[in-house]
Amino acid sequence: MNAALYRDHVIALQSCYSQAKSNQLAKLAALQTAQLSEKMSQQAEIACKKGCSTCCNIRVLTFPHEVIAIYFYIKTELSREQSKALITRIKSTAAMLKNMTTEQHDTTNIECPLLFNDACSVYPVRSLACAGYHSTSLSQCQKSYSDPTDLTGFIPQVREIQIAQERLTQATYQVLHHNKEPLHKVELISSLGKLLASPTLINKWRKGRKAFTP
Repeated sequence: MNAALYRDHVIALQSCYSQAKSNQLAKLAALQTAQLSEKMSQQAEIACKKGCSTCCNIRVLTFPHEVIAIYFYIKTELSREQSKALITRIKSTAAMLKNMTTEQHDTTNIECPLLFNDACSVYPVRSLACAGYHSTSLSQCQKSYSDPTDLTGFIPQVREIQIAQERLTQATYQVLHHNKEPLHKVELISSLGKLLASPTLINKWRKGRKAFTP
């Protein structure tokens, strides 16, 4: 992403973020992930395919507005049955995580409750962290999955996509800073669990206050 494109993206992201305060979060999520999706579709060496979900067992850090985007998607875009089942799984996993340390979470395979039939049920509003995660080696992913306690494992990735993800993350931080928002990420499932238990956290976020603990 060159300097001019980066600047344009920040401007567009700022516009979407302002709208997000009025619940236009799907548009913001789409803008954040569109470039990554396009770049990944152009890389034949990427081993990730639909139905492969070994990476959907690792701890995910995400921005608060991404958590809220997923919340609204679950509440408004899924069928009543799908939403109910998903919420039950999220609450169950969040309760389990509440009793785990960060280190324990990092070294334990915990299936993402948003996963359904080996596919992301909230794919259109998935987080930037999830959208940019990929691998060029299925065997390395399987090795990492088989021994989650080994944090020295290397998942080979396409550097171009890594750079794009880093730049998009920087752009997000820049927009948050401009809006005087808390500059932190939070654990995805625990934060979703808190939001489902207390939807008024969205009001705290709209007022620029810290809605979730890092």
